[in-house]
Amino acid sequence: MDLALLGNVTLNSFTSESAAPDVIRNLRDAVRPDGHVVLVAFHESSLKRFVHLREMCDAVSFEDRRGNRRLIRRGVDFLPDTRNLRHNYFIEAHAGDPYPFPGVMGIHEEHVWTSGEVRLMAEKMGLAYEHRVTMEVTGGGAHGWPVDALLLRTQT
Repeated sequence: MDLALLGNVTLNSFTSESAAPDVIRNLRDAVRPDGHVVLVAFHESSLKRFVHLREMCDAVSFEDRRGNRRLIRRGVDFLPDTRNLRHNYFIEAHAGDPYPFPGVMGIHEEHVWTSGEVRLMAEKMGLAYEHRVTMEVTGGGAHGWPVDALLLRTQT
């Protein structure tokens, strides 16, 4: 393979300081010598924006298959000390439901890796830094936040 690409949401899913480098090592090993790896990570300046995501919650109403009006609550919490970000989704039970399902439908935990950290991990894995392009997220909750795409080369 000549090129491997890994986006920041995928990399952020590897929350430990041992798992994230393993992912980068696997990408490096999948690419031929003198091939390239592109890693996308939040720009360091984005970290100050995450602190506003402390204990945030909203509720959206929807209609289930039986026509019952329900609420789905969505929450997000950023922990500045660990730079972990947790998302969860919770559906309210409806009165008279024969099989109520009140509870968390999904939890997703991330660690916010910055492009500087990702570059250091990649260089420790033997990837050579070639270029960086800074872009902005174009949708979702991080709309307008800067991310870096790092172009790295495998060694011969």
